[in-house]
Amino acid sequence: MTKTKAYQDLGKTNPLESLVERTNNFLYGNDEAELAHLYFLPKAHKPGTPLRPIMSGLKSPTIEISRWLDSLLRPLFDRLAINTTVKNGLQLI
Repeated sequence: MTKTKAYQDLGKTNPLESLVERTNNFLYGNDEAELAHLYFLPKAHKPGTPLRPIMSGLKSPTIEISRWLDSLLRPLFDRLAINTTVKNGLQLI
């Protein structure tokens, strides 16, 4: 670590404490939060009709974090993958 100086010694400070506290306040402060719902859809075209598990978490506490991350990462992805991304079927053809 000393040679490369890739890491910094934080000593006794813990930068994660405030992050964990803010995340907990964000998650527990959501009054409309619900547990995710698990249901199954049959795969009728396969022998034995196996079930496909579907997890619906639109009101789960982590959906807001997911939306926030998406708002940060989507512009970056769109900018970097512009040459390999297909926007619609017409562009594909």
